[in-house]
This record gives sequence, structure tokens and C-alpha cells, in this order.
Amino acid sequence: MPDLLVVLIVILVLVVIWRGPRTIPQIGAMLGRGVRAAREEANQIRSDRGDRGDRGDGSDAGSGADAGSGGDVGRPPGA
Repeated sequence: MPDLLVVLIVILVLVVIWRGPRTIPQIGAMLGRGVRAAREEANQIRSDRGDRGDRGDGSDAGSGADAGSGGDVGRPPGA
């Protein structure tokens, strides 16, 4: 964890040197908009799943053992 903090501080210092201190708020605003958009999309996907009745855990009603879902991998046909 401390290594990550050091890396983030070094990156911040490099950005300040490269872009200048005036652009830091603009970069932060862009990152904030991107995070907000990603969060809104994730919430939209969750609400769509809720509307359809999906549980979101990857389980399907039709994926039983008789559906041929990889239970006999490596077995020759008819064995």
C-alpha cells in the first residue's frame, strides 16, 4: 500500500511539472465526469436487471445438468 501512495505522488508531481498547476482542476473535473458517467451506467444496468428479474449472479433457469453445460468434458461421446 505505501508503494502505491508513492507512485501516485510521483505521478501527481510529474503532471504538475508537465501540465502546470492551472490545469490540475480541469483534469480533476474530467476525471470526475468520467467516474460519474461510469456510475450512472452501472446504476442503469443494475436497474435494467432488476426490471427483468435477473439476480445478477450469472445463474440461468435453463442451465441445469441436462443442458450439456460442460459436465462431460474430456469424455468420448457415448461413454
